[in-house]
Parts: sequence; C-alpha cells; structure tokens
Amino acid sequence: MNQSALKTFIAIIETGSLVKASERLNVTQSSVTMRLKALEDEVGQKLIVRQKSGVSLTAAGTKLLSYARIIDGLWGQALRATSLSQGLSQIYNIGCAPLLWDLGGRAFFNEMRQFEAGFALSVHQSDEVVLLQGLNEGTIDMALICEPVVRKGQKAIRLDDEELVLYSDRAQTPLRFDTHYVFVDYGADYRRQHDEDYYDAGAANISFNTAQMALAYLLEFGGSAYLPRQLVEAQDTKRRLFIMEQAPIYRLQKHLLLKTDDSDDLAWLFALLRSSGLLSS
Repeated sequence: MNQSALKTFIAIIETGSLVKASERLNVTQSSVTMRLKALEDEVGQKLIVRQKSGVSLTAAGTKLLSYARIIDGLWGQALRATSLSQGLSQIYNIGCAPLLWDLGGRAFFNEMRQFEAGFALSVHQSDEVVLLQGLNEGTIDMALICEPVVRKGQKAIRLDDEELVLYSDRAQTPLRFDTHYVFVDYGADYRRQHDEDYYDAGAANISFNTAQMALAYLLEFGGSAYLPRQLVEAQDTKRRLFIMEQAPIYRLQKHLLLKTDDSDDLAWLFALLRSSGLLSS
C-alpha cells in the first residue's frame, strides 16, 4: 500500500476538500486526485464522495480511515525509530494529559531526559481518550493519566495522589455561593464528589480544565478554587492564597499506563518515578 496515498486520504478528510489537502501536502491537486484514485483502485471501493459543500466518506471510507491513521502513525514511529541520531538506541513516545503536565508530567519528562543518554523522547499532550487510543494502537509507549483503562499487555502504575484543597485570595470566604468561585475540572470522579458536596451551590461563572490556568487566574484576579496543594505551595511564593480549612478535601488519582509484560524489568522506571516526585520512596 502506497504510504503517500494513505496520507493524502487522511489529509482530504481532515481538511474537507482535495484543494485544501493539496495545499497541506504541498502538491498539485492533480497529484491528490491520482493518489486517491490509486488508493480506491487498490482497495476496490469508492472511499470519498465529492460534493459542492466538501467531501464525505463512503461506508468503505469510514472503515478505512481508522486503519489509515493507525498505519500512518506506526509508520511515522518506525521512521523515527530507524533514523535515530548516532548514539541513540531507542525512542520513547510519552503521553500526558494536559491537566497533569504541571502535576508531575514535566518533572517526569525531565528525569527521563537526564536518565539515559541513549533515549530519544517524544512528548504528546492530549485528551485521555486520545492517549488511550495511542497506547492501544502502539503510537504511544506510556501515558500519564488520571483514569486508566488497562488492556492486555498494559500495566497501570498507581502514583501518589494529588491533594485538592480549596484556596482563596480572601481569608474570610464563604464555602457556598461565593460569586468569585472558579471551577476546575479534574475529571469524572472529581465532578461526582464535588457535585455531592456542593449540590446546592449553583454553577460557577468561570471554569478551567487545568489547575495551572486556574492558579494563574486566582493570583491575577482573585477568587477561590480547588487546587493541588503541592502546586500552590511551589508557585504561590508570596503566599497570597489562603486555605479554607473547613472545606472538603479531595484526592486526584494519577497513573502511569504503559505497554509491558510480566518479564519486563521496571526497576529503572520505578526509580525514575520516585526521583521525579511522582511516587513515594
């Protein structure tokens, strides 16, 4: 199967037209048309229906698209692995949920970077669903996530929880009905617990999906929000935020999900997790 034809097929779907696909791939529109025809001839099915409003997938095209993305991703990984610079022996594709980059992800990456000179590293920040899909497809080797779904050939390492504490820029802040309350979305389990405790508090006017953004907002504009104690202690150096002692405290789970089997020696990885502060010694 022609790899350029697959990449062209994916580009057509992602851009919505053959013209835009040719611009993305920096080839002529006739080349895009020929590549698409070659792929359809090889598959023996029409894959795309062209319309005035753009393009749409046929049933066969819909089935092929997911496989095309997997093949394209694995091919890209294979190229990177076989074209490593001299002195590099292996590439690690590391995934991290955006929420966790400032809650250990950056520290883990830095430890990996310094751990072994023979490693080449590639970091991907994305939604947990996308990271899980990457692990299942083989385009990601390990991922730092909150809520793992473990499949055969994978292992989830439970890391130290993050303690989520209610902070405010005002020492006297109501626990309920604070008009300056900022909601931070730490995932489904957190939302459930939060809704149970604050069922009558109403919706927040402002919300973020990362603690770092919420902390920056509080330090600039004020307000109250549930934030990781460790993050605030490290970044609120002027101690402008107060802990609301009477408020409930939550715990955010973190896991490192990776491809492995029982024969793999993971002692080096546990040592690295401890040195990066993600796992207690």
